[in-house]
Amino acid sequence: MKFLHKYIIDPINDSTLLKFVFLANSISYVPLQSLSNFFNKLYPLRNTNPWIISGSPRSGTTWLAEIIAASYQNNRLIWEPFSNRNQKATEAGFNKRYLFYSKDEYNIERNKEKFIHKLLKGEMLNFFTLGLWMYPTNIGSVLKKGKLIIKCVEGNGIVGYLHNKYNIPKPVIIIRHPCAVIASQMRMGTWDDHPHIDPKLLQVYPKIGELMNNANSLKEKLAITWAGDVLAAKLFQNDVQVVYYEDLVLNGNIVLKEIFAEWGVEDVPEPCIKKLESMSKSSRYWSENNSGMAKLKSWTNYLSENDIKNIFKIIKFLDIKDYEENNYLPVKR
Repeated sequence: MKFLHKYIIDPINDSTLLKFVFLANSISYVPLQSLSNFFNKLYPLRNTNPWIISGSPRSGTTWLAEIIAASYQNNRLIWEPFSNRNQKATEAGFNKRYLFYSKDEYNIERNKEKFIHKLLKGEMLNFFTLGLWMYPTNIGSVLKKGKLIIKCVEGNGIVGYLHNKYNIPKPVIIIRHPCAVIASQMRMGTWDDHPHIDPKLLQVYPKIGELMNNANSLKEKLAITWAGDVLAAKLFQNDVQVVYYEDLVLNGNIVLKEIFAEWGVEDVPEPCIKKLESMSKSSRYWSENNSGMAKLKSWTNYLSENDIKNIFKIIKFLDIKDYEENNYLPVKR
């Protein structure tokens, strides 16, 4: 099944492959849910205080999730539960980049509430969310009693709500330089359906609508989606931990210490420190295995000066100040 990895991870809309994924999800969902439910009864505390990692696609979410998952041998990972490749998310009404923001939604719709309860119980499992397309042995994680870890790239408008509503540990949202994200996305696949912006985010930031109406290039559309991800995270700034990819690269020990401290773990587990030095499973053949600033500057080889200028016009227009045009590192204010 390794040949499927490129197609399912990459953001393309191949109808035949999606049908295969949906079929595999449908076949696997009930037995995996039943199995998870059985082991939940066997290990009643295993889903207490799940850890959640979110961010934009190609922002380092997989790398960070794998680092966190290395903390203990029996940890369990759920991948991309809010993706449209998990039809249970679509059935529950989660669109791409769903945003929980209006006060009315704290009286959550029944279908979404049911979905979230299953997710936080580790029962939102199928072929896709367990990553079985690439790693069939992941099915063994259903039997483990370790920490539940949830990783998503379409959850910045959701995970802060989960902390607030369900009193789970503060999720981590990782942010990466917009040019680095967009350069990586452009090399990875087809993203023609962007920008992804929830209508409720447009109500909060109507200027995004102006940008959507005038965006010409795919890079500009991807920049709008990146900006939407960042602004959604900032709406929940008191309910999430925001970390920066560049800090993780340059000062990973410090970043991990802050994350784990917020989660009530005094010392960073040694396996996490070692994992900082390895590339993630979502790395591609063209991913640069550099370190330090060389790694952070690599995107400059794939974007023109005009591309960078246009991307930052969007960032500045929306008053996002986390990054500046001539700086590879986040701006701390």
